Amino acid sequence: MRLIISLSALLISVIFVQIGTGSLGPLDALSGLKLGFSPTEIGYMGSAHFLGFFIGCVLSPYIVIRSGHARAFAVMAAVSTISIILHPVVQESWFWMILRVLTVMPS
Repeated sequence: MRLIISLSALLISVIFVQIGTGSLGPLDALSGLKLGFSPTEIGYMGSAHFLGFFIGCVLSPYIVIRSGHARAFAVMAAVSTISIILHPVVQESWFWMILRVLTVMPS
């Protein structure tokens, strides 16, 4: 029973992180349009999402092995949250592309 509770808490946390980072994509595109980004730059931001996902798939097992799943999840959720919060700080497309990689990479 304890294993089910622990596993369900982890899976619910992952669901919330995925919902949060998944809703950022359309908001990035709409905000980019409002700020005057070109369609190509907005497309690169969408591609940065998949680059971050690929990097995360490669690096995450090493991070989990090295530090454990609980600490790895906490750090990755913090990196994702910080990169989402940093969007209004610099309103440049290249900066948002880097943030998109960092946002999705831990997920």
